[in-house]
Amino acid sequence: MSRCACLWRGSGFSGRAATGLSSETGKRLTIAPLALSIVHGSFRSQGFPVFQGFTRSLPVLFCLRSFPLSPSYHQFAPPCGVPFPGARMSGVWPRSGALCQNDTVVRLQNRAGHEMSYETRYRNKMKTEPHSFSPIRTLRKARTCPACGADAIGFSSDYPSNVKPFSKKTLLYCTRCGLGHVPDSARMLADYYREDYAKTNRKDRSVDPETYFSEAHRESSRGMKRYFNRARAQINRLKKHKGRFNRVLDFGSGPGYLLHTSQAVEPHAFEPDLESKKYLDYIGARQYQALSEIPQNYFDVIVASHSIEHLVAEELIETLRHLLGALRASGLMLIEVPQGGHSYLHLGGVRQDPHTLFFTPQALVEAVERAGGDIVFADAVAKPLIPRRDTPIYTPVGSDFNKANRGGLTVICRRPPDGE
Repeated sequence: MSRCACLWRGSGFSGRAATGLSSETGKRLTIAPLALSIVHGSFRSQGFPVFQGFTRSLPVLFCLRSFPLSPSYHQFAPPCGVPFPGARMSGVWPRSGALCQNDTVVRLQNRAGHEMSYETRYRNKMKTEPHSFSPIRTLRKARTCPACGADAIGFSSDYPSNVKPFSKKTLLYCTRCGLGHVPDSARMLADYYREDYAKTNRKDRSVDPETYFSEAHRESSRGMKRYFNRARAQINRLKKHKGRFNRVLDFGSGPGYLLHTSQAVEPHAFEPDLESKKYLDYIGARQYQALSEIPQNYFDVIVASHSIEHLVAEELIETLRHLLGALRASGLMLIEVPQGGHSYLHLGGVRQDPHTLFFTPQALVEAVERAGGDIVFADAVAKPLIPRRDTPIYTPVGSDFNKANRGGLTVICRRPPDGE
């Protein structure tokens, strides 16, 4: 009880009425003043209990040796010095989404005495940057850059993730355009997107389609709002360049955020994730499972939003050529990828798996142009600046876009007019 009293005084809530909680051993403790009773769980990777609860609207996380967590998405940095690498709390009740390594289900009891399940997960600190870059003297087999085609693969690194199967992979880097890529990833990806991706990355596929696309559901989730806001911004950007939303293909559509938002007359989707099928059926999208199924010279608009970076590197140019060929003469294709310039930027703090291509702005431009695309717009649309490395292995040259150190790399391109 003395340790709890210490936490109580250090938490900044001194002088208010306390609320009881039961630990995993069943012992009742007095620890903090919350509008709802405390949740109890176990931070098993550290070996001592953690207690999680809420003030009227503020989520807080307690350990017997630490202080409350800041509001959602703030990094946990306990003043007591106990190491909690990467521990966070996200969302406000009743949403879950806390990040953890080991799953545990806890019980939350409100003042009316009603108990509610609350699932929380802990995890160790994410690995989001390579540990080191190594010069390559000789490659096992001849390789050119998948984006620019140059014979300039000069460095390698470990993959910036501790999640299998990606954590065991090696990245190769082009010193001409800065692209990083995972070589020979076809076998690794064969079943990943069909069976595993939605289960490990998109845990919202149990919601029925009508609810999923409702405004209420969209407003209830920070993630859903982000996806729909991104779709609206992409649609508006295409409309500014005279894009028409009659026949629309979303390449890597997921459940169909963009197709639903665009109100396309004829929606089409390329999506290997089987968990997305029921949502695409709901919005009436024609679905393709193989690149060869996508018709040529057909679409007014194609959107490839955060999907190109998931391709097998050796198939990048072939895929872009097929998509450009699927456009009608007046059609437009929008491609958006995350900033992937590990070769000259610090990209720590952002999850990198399951990407297999890590685009710099220059690499994206050169890949599109090498595939035959005519670029009409290029911009880094995200605002936060990304710090540059002191010792880069690639230095961007050329346009301001090529030198961008922001995220959300976006280009709009078209097929060259016939005869060019």
